[in-house]
Amino acid sequence: RKAVVRWRPHSQEASHSDPMASSSGAVEDMLVFPESYLRSVLRRCARGESEYCHVADADARPPAMCEYRFGKGISVRVRELPVAMGGVGGRLSVGALVQAEWIVRHGAIFAGRNVLELGSGLGIGGISASFCGASRVCLTDALPHLVINLEHAIAINTSGKSCPAKMEAALLDFWDEGGRAQEGQARCTTHRTMEEHLLERWAREGGGRERTPSSLGADERFDVVLAAEVCYEAYHAQALPRTIAAHLARSPSARAFIVQVVREPEVAVRSDTLLGQLVCAAAKQCFHVAVTAPRGTNRGPARLEVAPGTPWGRSGRGKAEVPALRGADDVNEMFG
Repeated sequence: RKAVVRWRPHSQEASHSDPMASSSGAVEDMLVFPESYLRSVLRRCARGESEYCHVADADARPPAMCEYRFGKGISVRVRELPVAMGGVGGRLSVGALVQAEWIVRHGAIFAGRNVLELGSGLGIGGISASFCGASRVCLTDALPHLVINLEHAIAINTSGKSCPAKMEAALLDFWDEGGRAQEGQARCTTHRTMEEHLLERWAREGGGRERTPSSLGADERFDVVLAAEVCYEAYHAQALPRTIAAHLARSPSARAFIVQVVREPEVAVRSDTLLGQLVCAAAKQCFHVAVTAPRGTNRGPARLEVAPGTPWGRSGRGKAEVPALRGADDVNEMFG
């Protein structure tokens, strides 16, 4: 089941200010993941299998330069980071890979549109959208190390390539929208979160030596918002829809596409699960929510639609009270 990958020399040396720069200035190697590898990951997702990071990371290999080859001649290069530096965003998750492949297959959705990616990590989703004709793509994350790495990803994916999009990277902590950190609010009342540990490390070790990237403007709005695997704490589920509401354009054609691995024993969207909390919070922000999930059988994906204000019980489920979102952006094709 392991991926078959090819190594090749990577000609671009890391600059001195790069998070991955080595003191020897050694040239990095490139891990190449062909289309066949991506298809194998999608088949496993369609069967209901899930892993936190995709199978290429299962052997605890060191961070590497990676190239992921999609259909239509599109390939995306990313540079992985150590977990101690970038947290879970330093490696590519299954959700990010699934979303990037879906973006390439449905490229017409992004043609000529402004795209925002939240919790970009390595930025594979937003970069894929840029190759599908987006006019502007903004990659964001809460951690400065990751944003600096996203700037590197933009550089290596646009150099010598035809990319019509205006691309940029910016800081955006969707929990801290509205200045909650300045007000002394805690992200979580039961434990210190990974973001807090990594932000403290940045302030202690990196903030004094490296520049802090600029932040996304509070009034910036986009036609499409992307996010993949950004909810793994309860406060993420509450904060993500609030941030989408703040940055999604006020247009009937505006859409947010979220991919989330369901780690609870059941796929059912209940109000006591992380996915259920995310759907509830989105409905409170007056979003119409369409959820598609694999059943693990040959019956095709299950679909659930939730209207704003839909009542939820502890074990209740949303009701299909709104018309299905038909057309080219129908998320029923996510696992097709």
